[in-house]
Amino acid sequence: MTELQILGKQIKIARVTADLTQDELADKAGISRVLIGQIERGDTNVTVGSLVAIAGALGMNLDITFTKV
Repeated sequence: MTELQILGKQIKIARVTADLTQDELADKAGISRVLIGQIERGDTNVTVGSLVAIAGALGMNLDITFTKV
């Protein structure tokens, strides 16, 4: 599983936990439902701006950490 797929899965879990459809999350975040689907599947590179909007729509903060590999 790629990092983008892991991120997408985490977003989907948060959306389902918040009892939101992709349409509802997209409306709250101000982005398209198609993009939400692509992000959840890990099919697209997501911008930091979109991540911030999605996190805000889910009532969450975006916490990005860098770790040495």
